[in-house]
Amino acid sequence: MIRKIVLAPPMAFARFGGSDIPLQNFGLSEPDTRPRGTNKARIVPLPTLVVQNDGSVQESTPRSDKGRHLDSITFKDVSGFRPVAPFFEVWGATKADESLHLLTVAELEAAGFILGDVKWTLKVGNAKAYHCTLMDDDYFSCT
Repeated sequence: MIRKIVLAPPMAFARFGGSDIPLQNFGLSEPDTRPRGTNKARIVPLPTLVVQNDGSVQESTPRSDKGRHLDSITFKDVSGFRPVAPFFEVWGATKADESLHLLTVAELEAAGFILGDVKWTLKVGNAKAYHCTLMDDDYFSCT
């Protein structure tokens, strides 16, 4: 029996853009603290999940050479900004005293469900203008 289902991360930030290609995953390097270094971190590519036309997911790994990433991050192409498309993991607890673990399709089926039974409600909003003006009419959201 599935006792609890949660998403990880519980909140994500997405960005819409004109490009058909989502932005690849990236992170920050350690700051360059060498003598005469910049003491700044750099944006570096990380492994990215890519959804194929058939719905399957494949991992794309950045190329590297001696610890340097050879791939670059493309934030904008000729079609516009690349949208940020976060992935969520579905975690669940199958016993009252069990901690959360990645929930599998087999566990859903054992509980009498199919993957199509899982539904999410999404709430999106923009509070940037409200943050500056504190006027209720400047905040909007939808579900």
